[in-house]
Amino acid sequence: ALVIGALPRLRCFGRVRDSIAMGVGVALLANSRPYEGAVLGVTVATALAIWAVSRRSPATRVVLLRVALPLAFVLVLAGGGMAYYNSQVFGSALTLPYQINRATYAVAPVFPWQPLATAPHYNHEVMRKFFLGWEVMEYRDSLTIAGRTTQTAVKAVRFWECYIGPALTIPFLILPLVCFDSKFRFLCFAGALLAAALGVEIFFAPHYAAPGAALLFILLVQGMRRLQLWGWRGHRSGRLLVQSILPVCLMALVAAASFPKQFTSRELNFGQYYFIPNLTPRDRVEQRLNNTEGNHLVIVKYGTHHDPLQDLEWVYNAADIDHAKIVWARDMGDAKNEELLRYYASRHVWLAEPDVKPPRLTSR
Repeated sequence: ALVIGALPRLRCFGRVRDSIAMGVGVALLANSRPYEGAVLGVTVATALAIWAVSRRSPATRVVLLRVALPLAFVLVLAGGGMAYYNSQVFGSALTLPYQINRATYAVAPVFPWQPLATAPHYNHEVMRKFFLGWEVMEYRDSLTIAGRTTQTAVKAVRFWECYIGPALTIPFLILPLVCFDSKFRFLCFAGALLAAALGVEIFFAPHYAAPGAALLFILLVQGMRRLQLWGWRGHRSGRLLVQSILPVCLMALVAAASFPKQFTSRELNFGQYYFIPNLTPRDRVEQRLNNTEGNHLVIVKYGTHHDPLQDLEWVYNAADIDHAKIVWARDMGDAKNEELLRYYASRHVWLAEPDVKPPRLTSR
């Protein structure tokens, strides 16, 4: 929103505050969705550069002073902070956390033109199932036309579920008409470029498209503006449709709040997709232990039929694990668990069994 919103303001006013806002937006994207954020950031930066160069010479100097310099300052500051963090944690200023994650665990690459890596040793069956099962299967499917077509269709459906839904489908379908308007042609181009960038990735979850959310809703609002002008047999049917969209969205919101389990797709098996905080069983256990005196170690024992794709993951920790109130660990059997128990001897030990119905937490 900061990146997209700053662009027309910089074109109209060239204010320092808008340049800083854009820089902050780029920094946020670089630290949340680096790949998709980079695609959007480069697209906007290119448009800004073309606009600046096309101006007359005196105006270009003003742009350089009031736009480029503050933007560069924010980006250098953010980039320096990221580089320092990476150098301290990973030993290299240019190594990102996601790269370490993939290099440590993954076999399948992110893009179909990359080769498979050598399989590492996995200490847990659930990790082996995920990285050698579903991910490798998706990679191999991406190498065939049929598989790639299916993946693209699945991505489109998941995107529609998360960002559009039934209420916004009609204005979404008339977006091609919006693209004919010269004022919004760049936004349509930026959206298409971001969609293409998402399309070439093998894996997809709806939050991957988050950098383009603000852009999408700007276009949807423009679609509603066009829709309200539509008439049918002398009636302003388009206005009625537009006026019904907000109440329908509010009704869906109330329904999701009232019956959250019915509106949470098992395909979206990440905590951030749940409508209400503390809805997941893990969240409830964490809330209980946070309200219990002392520090805790939770050993998670999955069932034999645990599915890492369909069942919510329980084992992830705070960055500073040793000083966290709760430490989560996968069960490795009594013998191998002893080393962990000795290391965290001062903590209260719990056994969590997520696949028991209902999930069970017992003191050890």
